[in-house]
Amino acid sequence: MNKSNGNPILTIKAVEDDGVTYSDKDSEIIAEAKMNGVEIIGIHNHPTGYPPTADDCVSAFIRGYDIGVTCGHNGTVHTYYPAEGYFSKDECSEIHSIIAEECEFKTNIDDVLATWKETLSEFGMTVKERR
Repeated sequence: MNKSNGNPILTIKAVEDDGVTYSDKDSEIIAEAKMNGVEIIGIHNHPTGYPPTADDCVSAFIRGYDIGVTCGHNGTVHTYYPAEGYFSKDECSEIHSIIAEECEFKTNIDDVLATWKETLSEFGMTVKERR
């Protein structure tokens, strides 16, 4: 979505188990928008309402998004920003493992979410809840 006017730049509906696949044409549309100074907002759903993942922040970095938004089916909305650098799929998995380990014995959802966001922050990723 174009941040300045709210118009869609493109809509990607092809979702795989491992995430979204961008075609070459999709990448060209994003690159052209960036060359024209368009600030891009990437929006997708997170049915659980959990915050964005490390993969989301890395994808925003790779795609050149200025900001990302996730919308939960429970009404939660999170914004996230591109990671400060590239993390591989394995590195993202490791970050998610750290989050899982640190949250293993937490029973309060607010504690889990705070730990999730703090851990991402330690890796240069910013997530904010916008309920």
